[in-house]
Amino acid sequence: MKNTTVDPTIFLLNDIRGLYPKQLNEASAHQIGMAYVEFLRRQTKEPPPRFRVAVARDVRPSSSALFRALTTGIREQGANVYDIGLVTTPMMYFSVIRYKLDGGVMITASHNPNPFNGLKMVGRGAMPISDDSGLRVVRAISRGKLDPPCVPKGWMRSKKIERDYFADIFTFFRGKKKGFSRSFRIAVDTGNGLAGRIIPAIARRAGITVKPLYFKPDGNFPNHIPDPMIRENLNDLIKLIKKEEVDFGVAFDGDGDRIFFVDHNGKPISGDLIIAFIARELLKTRPREKIIYDIRSSNIVEETVTSAGGIPVCSPIGHSVIKKRMRRGRILFGGELSGHYYLEKNRYIESPFFL
Repeated sequence: MKNTTVDPTIFLLNDIRGLYPKQLNEASAHQIGMAYVEFLRRQTKEPPPRFRVAVARDVRPSSSALFRALTTGIREQGANVYDIGLVTTPMMYFSVIRYKLDGGVMITASHNPNPFNGLKMVGRGAMPISDDSGLRVVRAISRGKLDPPCVPKGWMRSKKIERDYFADIFTFFRGKKKGFSRSFRIAVDTGNGLAGRIIPAIARRAGITVKPLYFKPDGNFPNHIPDPMIRENLNDLIKLIKKEEVDFGVAFDGDGDRIFFVDHNGKPISGDLIIAFIARELLKTRPREKIIYDIRSSNIVEETVTSAGGIPVCSPIGHSVIKKRMRRGRILFGGELSGHYYLEKNRYIESPFFL
């Protein structure tokens, strides 16, 4: 029997996303939570009571309600939940890896405006659950009739991950206690997303002076849509860069897994140029390593990687595809034109902060 509470159109290639409450609501989130645990059971051949899953959420008005419904479905299937609170998507990935959990779910619609919301799902090792690696199975299960198993309801516990996450992030900075060789002045626009909650601590530790813009989390995104890939959403940041005469500016998307750069003159820097620059620096100490980039990038990436002694690898777009190829090929670094950057040292997950 089909379950008509779950709209099949919300299942995309890399995640689940739709308008709240028309397409994605409490009823569908509850059913998807149950289906997610059933998928983990089929994948691992293990009983649900052994599963421990991290669930996080962004600041959209609908996120709390979806969190309650999703985690109820997960727990009714016998799995246990760590509520890691309002954190960025990379922090959710980190928690799955750091605490050796069986999976994780981030409630977010990333760069989309409210009232969109969605779910990003991963398995062990923060491996993405995409269309070809399980999402279509979750969709099929959620659309069918799922009865709670004959197991006790799972528990839910709050878990603070910030201290462990910051400690991990700070290992990427040279000099550790000394920070950078000089104090950079950077304008940062977090678009009222979740990155605004963690930038101050990272900036202090790295010895960076930050000129903040829209740091207060607000899921209605009153200043602009949290999508820095759209040029007009960078206008306020560009004005701040020119006013404060900072070294450069950065902008984050709503769930903090993408980062964009603007130079000191207020000119946006294309993501493929950032890939090429970082690749050149990394290859100075790790020559002959592989660097992966998406097909939208210009020839500058291939040319720079080759001239620096590295091996360029071109890939289709999408974080799930790139992460899979990086793991299989032991690739040092990767990036996408869309502002995603991945690092082997950081377990191949999105790495907005490293040096």
